[in-house]
Amino acid sequence: MSIFLFTTAIGSLLEFPFAGLAKNPLFIWIFIIVAIIASVASIVFWFLFRYLNKEDDELNALDKTSTNVPLALEERQASAA
Repeated sequence: MSIFLFTTAIGSLLEFPFAGLAKNPLFIWIFIIVAIIASVASIVFWFLFRYLNKEDDELNALDKTSTNVPLALEERQASAA
């Protein structure tokens, strides 16, 4: 519950600077500033987590028929059959 309240408090603090822009001729600047902040945040997010995309591609390229069982166990099962 406290994390939710903390997140709400941070959102309210971010809202205060934009309150002065909430007049009719300046109203569009609120959306422009939020769009710029979101764009910068998305680029930073991509730079921080782009390695996971490469790792996912490597994992998707693995042999799908493998049982992921150690080789010695696979050999014992093959000789028992």
